[in-house]
Amino acid sequence: MLLCYTLESFLGYSGINILVNRLLLGLIMQTINVELFTINELSEQARQKAIEKYRSNCDVDLQFTVEYIEEVLTCLCFESPKISYSGFSSQGDGLSFTSDNWQYKKGMLDNIKQVTTNKDVLEWAQCLYSESKDTFFKLSFCVERTSNRYSHSNTVAVADYQYSDYDLSDKQIDWLNHVKNGLCLVFYRMLESDYDYQLSDEYIIESLLSNEVMFLSSGKVWSVT
Repeated sequence: MLLCYTLESFLGYSGINILVNRLLLGLIMQTINVELFTINELSEQARQKAIEKYRSNCDVDLQFTVEYIEEVLTCLCFESPKISYSGFSSQGDGLSFTSDNWQYKKGMLDNIKQVTTNKDVLEWAQCLYSESKDTFFKLSFCVERTSNRYSHSNTVAVADYQYSDYDLSDKQIDWLNHVKNGLCLVFYRMLESDYDYQLSDEYIIESLLSNEVMFLSSGKVWSVT
């Protein structure tokens, strides 16, 4: 009573009613029923809207494929391979790699078959083997970066390995650069394929389902915040 009397003296009777109503509203818990959907439960139009929204904001991660390519290069006897790439729709896009040294190691052809079935990679592996065999397996070279402006295959080049007694002929350098360019193209296509897959409807739907993302009927992502 003392509180009401004091408030009435300042606010008046109507002012007290307003204050009490506001206090009560703050204490009332409201229950709102919201119907939620998985990506596959949405209508076709809402599902496509959700997919496009996800596609426009997603970050494609190609690190797994980059590490796989480095593993393939290692099996091809390239020491300490390092990948550089850019893609996939601009002039100058491409992939290249550097390596401290290449020299044939016994079992290379068998080892490469354990990590890839890519026909082009296996053919380039055979080319390296044949070239090395012709030199009684003395062939040795490195792959050096010659330009940092782009990342395509022409930004690296085959050169003599400084710790080897074997000197490359100009013809060998041209041929080995041809092999190197072929490998760069194959690996770039691997990256591009992975990039395209991660932006595909199939991959996006799988990702949304595995992360248990829920949607409103409109296709908007549901959030409690």
